[in-house]
Amino acid sequence: MMEIEKTTTAQAHIGLCADCRYMRLLRSDRNSTFYFCERSKTDASFPKYPRLPVMDCSGYQSKPLDVSHSPDPQ
Repeated sequence: MMEIEKTTTAQAHIGLCADCRYMRLLRSDRNSTFYFCERSKTDASFPKYPRLPVMDCSGYQSKPLDVSHSPDPQ
């Protein structure tokens, strides 16, 4: 239940970047958090550090599900 609340809160403050496969979370030595868009490396139309929350993005793709932590279907 806590995980769902964390995800919902992150999506409200961060938007699509919260679970985008192209987002890389960066932390500064002063403990600031930045959301870097990996798509910006190959396409200049994507900002390196998008203004949050991102509610619409043509490059958004959700992260693949982590099946290594899925419950055993047996």
